[in-house]
Amino acid sequence: MGVNFLRGGRQVKRSRLCELLLGLLFALASSGAEAKLAEFPFGISSTTSANKRYTLEASVCQPGYGQCDRKLWLVDHRTNRRRLFLEISRTVRAAWAPHRSVLFVNDDESSSDSFAFLYFPDRKKRVDLGGVIDHVYPADRRYEKDSHHYPNGIRWVKSNSLIVRRFGHFDHPAARGDEFSVCYRVNTSGTVRRLKQSRQEKDVCEDR
Repeated sequence: MGVNFLRGGRQVKRSRLCELLLGLLFALASSGAEAKLAEFPFGISSTTSANKRYTLEASVCQPGYGQCDRKLWLVDHRTNRRRLFLEISRTVRAAWAPHRSVLFVNDDESSSDSFAFLYFPDRKKRVDLGGVIDHVYPADRRYEKDSHHYPNGIRWVKSNSLIVRRFGHFDHPAARGDEFSVCYRVNTSGTVRRLKQSRQEKDVCEDR
């Protein structure tokens, strides 16, 4: 028989106490874990939010092997509803925030453009990350003009902030230089801080 501990007039068995401690240690160990990017349609077939309420899913496609359903579906496990989330033009990459049902999505729509947005399933709200950045840094709209322009969510820093990188090259560079790479830290509330600018398209965002 397990030894009991008295806590506030209630008895807690040692086995149950061990379970609680192990759960706490696991949560602490995983709290800093970086959510992996799910790539569709040529990657994993689904990715689920940290709270297990939502799953983003698609049919599995194999490169070079015929056609498949190029659609993403969002499943709400609380209501058992499944609805169309996005039609895939080329590739889509997505990652859920830790501890929240919020995700960023990179939609590589064409060879010259991509789009990045935040999606809040609980509110059925979508926010254009490029638009949020341009609102705070209006001069950075220049990267969208006469260029191959790719804004991408890179990784979650915390459950309410992520690193966003916009990169590409100008089609007619003139005095602006040819390539560019700019890194930002974006909060889900809409605040933005520019981290770094470079004239090298392959220059990556450092850990912050």
